[in-house]
Amino acid sequence: MPRNFLFPWFGGLRNLVLPPVCLFCRRQPAAEGAGVCRGCGAELAWIGIPRCPGCGGPLDTALALCGECLQAGGPRPWRQAVSVFRFHGLARQGIHRFKYRDCPEFAPWFGRLMAEAWGQHGAGMPDVVAPVPLHWLREWRRGYNQAELLARAVAAGLGCPHQKLLRRQHSTKQQAKLHFLERQKNMEGVFRLKPGAEVLRKRVLLVDDVMTTGATLAAAAGPLLAAGAREIGILTAARG
Repeated sequence: MPRNFLFPWFGGLRNLVLPPVCLFCRRQPAAEGAGVCRGCGAELAWIGIPRCPGCGGPLDTALALCGECLQAGGPRPWRQAVSVFRFHGLARQGIHRFKYRDCPEFAPWFGRLMAEAWGQHGAGMPDVVAPVPLHWLREWRRGYNQAELLARAVAAGLGCPHQKLLRRQHSTKQQAKLHFLERQKNMEGVFRLKPGAEVLRKRVLLVDDVMTTGATLAAAAGPLLAAGAREIGILTAARG
């Protein structure tokens, strides 16, 4: 039985037996309903206002887009991107534990904050929330697709349907190890629309853990737009 099905059940049982502790330090009790203790919560690099709509990160210019988006070589293939944290410090540690160290318990917390961030800063409610897919072999090795767990939590928080709309055609090198142009080349032709997926005139919210250059998300947005999606939104836990 898949891990992403079993986790919510085991998580609920665990919370009945043990009081929730902070996801980060594992020592202090989590503030009620917060997932983290007050000390760790204060250390997180939250993204404030103003925000760049192109990448979801801090707006560091007097223009409509941040400096990195202005240098991206053209408009992004989505209407707006929203992120919760800057990708360093505790937020980076949490995502690495969630993604690489078998800690799916981070998904409900990240997903709840992501849904709240989209509700506050996003461009309207989506028709469907979709994860960026992993290659099946990498997902099998990891035990779950972190983006899918996040998308399920986001969809629940927004009250929207969740659907896996894309499939990954082949495995790729890890984006974190590549430079900007290498990332773009690495993602060429990677994603295809799943058979039977219907996106015509729909607002699709694509969910992933981190946005760095945006190459992966742009590659994922392409097949959705080609299939007639009305618009694409991007929602990530962190902006690298």
